[in-house]
Amino acid sequence: MKQPLSASHFKARTRETVSAIPSAVKLSALLAEACRRTFVHFVAISWRVTPDRIEESGTGPADSSVRSIRFESASGSLTTDIALDRPLISALLEAFMGGSGMESPFDLGERPLSAIENGLLDLVCETLASEVAQTMSSHFGRPFSHFRDREARNPNPADNERASFRLLVNVFGHSGEVLMSMDNSELIHQIRSSDPVGENAEEDAACNRLQRQVGRSDVELTVTLGPETLSVEDITTLLPGRMIKLSSTVSTPVTLWSGGIAAFEGGLARSGDRLAVTIAAAIV
Repeated sequence: MKQPLSASHFKARTRETVSAIPSAVKLSALLAEACRRTFVHFVAISWRVTPDRIEESGTGPADSSVRSIRFESASGSLTTDIALDRPLISALLEAFMGGSGMESPFDLGERPLSAIENGLLDLVCETLASEVAQTMSSHFGRPFSHFRDREARNPNPADNERASFRLLVNVFGHSGEVLMSMDNSELIHQIRSSDPVGENAEEDAACNRLQRQVGRSDVELTVTLGPETLSVEDITTLLPGRMIKLSSTVSTPVTLWSGGIAAFEGGLARSGDRLAVTIAAAIV
């Protein structure tokens, strides 16, 4: 009687880690360059932007200064929250006002941003979104458009994990941070759908066919008990029916050779009415 299916028959589906996908790692560096171009567009000074890390969690940034952007392509949308931390906003204000970094940027504290500060943030995020759309178009190989998403978003979606790209910004010797938080499943879909259809499929199919052909190929194995030493005189006197006493015994290890190369060590065994060899170890 067959056993009924139970939970033990099924493997848990492993969660795909965005930070382990090469395309996402490359995207992180491209986003940093998009940020640098954005800041230079407004103030042509030495902005340094470097990718820090990709974080994965169930929530994105939850701050009043967050700007939500939707990037649209033929493969669907990619919802993205863009957030600049307070030190970076302060450094931007300093740069916009013609500062040279001789003094520390003004500390914004935890107060709500003013209308001017929010206007500056809107302008920077809109330009940054345009740069990011161009970056994604080039990286994923299809055009992306973008628009501001003003709908209220759920700050803690139960089944909507997010991948957050943290980018470090340095200007005037002061550091700030840009956080781009994207819907995890949407990002993975964009990455997977960007793989050129058929470009690698033919090569993969050829490799699979070759592997199957190699797997079905016959390979000759030679089993040796060990060398024996006979004098030339003994060899010249050998006649049919004469027995040669071997130094090897049933427990003596044997060696399996393939193409003149020692491949495995084993021992003698019996399989029915036939002599057999038990594999003990591979020879490295």
